[in-house]
Amino acid sequence: MSFALTGELRASAAEALDGIAQAFKTFDLGSMASRDLCDLAIFYAYLARHTQSAMDADLSVELVESALTRLSHTPYPSLALYGGLCGIGWSVQHVLDLLQEDTYVVDGDPIEQIDEILLRALKKREWAGDYDLISGLVGIAVYFFERLPREEAVKGLLLVLDQLTALKEESSAGITWFTRPELVPDWQRVKDPDGCYNLGVAHGIPGVIHVLAQLVALEIGGSAPAMLLDGAVDWLIKREQPPEDGLRYSCWFMPGKKPGGSRLGWCYGDLGIASILFQCSSLANRPQWRLRALTLFDSCLERSVAHDSIRDAPLCHGALGVAHIYQRLYDCEQAKRYLDTSCDWYRKGLDFRRPDCGIAGFYSWRPDKSPPFAVEVGLLSGVAGIGLALLSAIDGRESGWDRLLLLSTRKNEK
Repeated sequence: MSFALTGELRASAAEALDGIAQAFKTFDLGSMASRDLCDLAIFYAYLARHTQSAMDADLSVELVESALTRLSHTPYPSLALYGGLCGIGWSVQHVLDLLQEDTYVVDGDPIEQIDEILLRALKKREWAGDYDLISGLVGIAVYFFERLPREEAVKGLLLVLDQLTALKEESSAGITWFTRPELVPDWQRVKDPDGCYNLGVAHGIPGVIHVLAQLVALEIGGSAPAMLLDGAVDWLIKREQPPEDGLRYSCWFMPGKKPGGSRLGWCYGDLGIASILFQCSSLANRPQWRLRALTLFDSCLERSVAHDSIRDAPLCHGALGVAHIYQRLYDCEQAKRYLDTSCDWYRKGLDFRRPDCGIAGFYSWRPDKSPPFAVEVGLLSGVAGIGLALLSAIDGRESGWDRLLLLSTRKNEK
């Protein structure tokens, strides 16, 4: 049985979803960034699937076409999955695949040039950028997974594997990847001026683990992905700490420094790591990882919805990110405790709505602002992601948009 909200909670979610859809239609698309256009396109593609509305489908296609047109008339952005070429390309591919309408068949391949640019960049002898999901090699792999079974996609994945292999650090503790000082954000460099080993899904080693497990499942790269995968999971497991306030993994690690705490959310901490290990157990046929993942998931149940580290609804580190992860887990495990927890977090996310701010009452919590309520459109920390989470909870069908967060993989790719 697939997860789907019922009763008053479903009605509240549906009302909020309608508010989001109507609010977005008032936006000036010409002033929006390409990344936001793409995130809105994904939202309206899934809304069209749910409502069977040709108008929503048309709007989704119009949005990706606008992003592509803008790309053709401006200098290329970064290669990043979030805010760059990979994100634009992934969105175009995903939206057109999802709609699957004769009306939207296009001549040729609208993003083949993105493949060419990425392949050239990956062929460079030394990779100077990040390895992570948000802006680095993991994000590029996510793009190429979406492009399978094209030959260029396989080439791209093999080149990503080569670069990850070249960047790895190997020791008796296992295999890992280091974030160099120049790639550490300014706010973090004060604490970690020499760089760090990042333990978050968004910016760290769990993202590499997910990519390697997919390569194993798809039998791409021979024996190399499995060797790297086992070593990386061994290293990650050794970073687990005795439970502190219910959480076992810090945000990052540096030898000789005391590990810090972490929040409950997708981006950093136990919940994101548990999701990665749970999926990789199945992808790579490592049943022992599933048991470890379920232990982490269950320990996170102790963090009630009243926990004050969550101040808003978005996916990255907000209530609906937690709700969606437990929704995914319930679909696999069919355990009532996961159903109840997901519903609790959906309710909490809806309770964050404020009629006086944001988009349809939703906002992103920004303590550096006064008042601390930022308006963000995008999928990761904005209202497009909130809308997609609500759609998934109402619709009950399999969704693929969360492949952007490494919360699912494509089916039957072999």
